[in-house]
Amino acid sequence: MTGTAQLVGEARAQETGRAGHQNPHATILPAIEPPPDVRREDELYGASADELVHRLRAIPPSVPSALVIGHNPGIESAALALAGSGDRALLARLRDKMPTGALVTLELDGEWTDAATGAAGLLSFVVPRELP
Repeated sequence: MTGTAQLVGEARAQETGRAGHQNPHATILPAIEPPPDVRREDELYGASADELVHRLRAIPPSVPSALVIGHNPGIESAALALAGSGDRALLARLRDKMPTGALVTLELDGEWTDAATGAAGLLSFVVPRELP
């Protein structure tokens, strides 16, 4: 990942991203270079898809990428709402179920302020059972 990144999530979800988590294979932060700007936003706990998309729209244009860690059903609903294009098989899998620990990679068409239903392409969808 190049440039500045933002990691956004509430306290419980951010535990997944921190080194020292009970499962060392579940850590995210040590793998991100340069280290991201981490934002703890407790109001995101239990956030709806609309609230999460609204938060994405507030990311500054200077930030090229963001990793949002959250909980279902909001995070799954937000991914489904944003994903307007991509590989049909991946989209079908995402529509079927986004299990705990899944990672969805979306590419937004435009600026953060353009985040809306169908505005992103689904680049990848990885579930824990697919990891080594």
